[in-house]
Amino acid sequence: KISRLAEPYDQDIETLFKLYQEAYAKYTFEITRSTVKEIVSNGNIVIVARNSQREIVSSMIAEHCLIPVHGNGNLNLYELSDYATFKTNRGNGLMTAMQIEAIRRIRESENGEKAIIYAEDRAAWTAVNRSSAKAGLIYSGTLLQHCVLESDRDFNETGVYENLNVWVAQ
Repeated sequence: KISRLAEPYDQDIETLFKLYQEAYAKYTFEITRSTVKEIVSNGNIVIVARNSQREIVSSMIAEHCLIPVHGNGNLNLYELSDYATFKTNRGNGLMTAMQIEAIRRIRESENGEKAIIYAEDRAAWTAVNRSSAKAGLIYSGTLLQHCVLESDRDFNETGVYENLNVWVAQ
């Protein structure tokens, strides 16, 4: 089941902590129970997939940023990020379903029709890029050597920084 994680319980935080530990050897922030609790409790949209026992098996976050634009009000940016799925649950279309749900929720929110929704997918991981395409996002370019990430890869990146493909929702 795909749903929004509005108020995470301690067990949810523990599961998400284990999920991020399994998914990433190195991430853009230190993965601790405290940092996981912060990213899922700071007002962003957190979408999770649960198995039949109601345990979280996959997660993503739509990070919201409000940018004042002089003379034109505010611009709402949402980055679909922090994707993670337990290895035993990969290949089931969970990420695609969560992206579709996040985009739907954003578009239905106040000012959501005008929001810019995008994802920065790891170029060396085909599955997440395929997921963005299946969710209807449009490839818009690549950020070269953008950030340090260590996780599963289909092919080797060179150097300490990883390339990210940018995908934008219509």
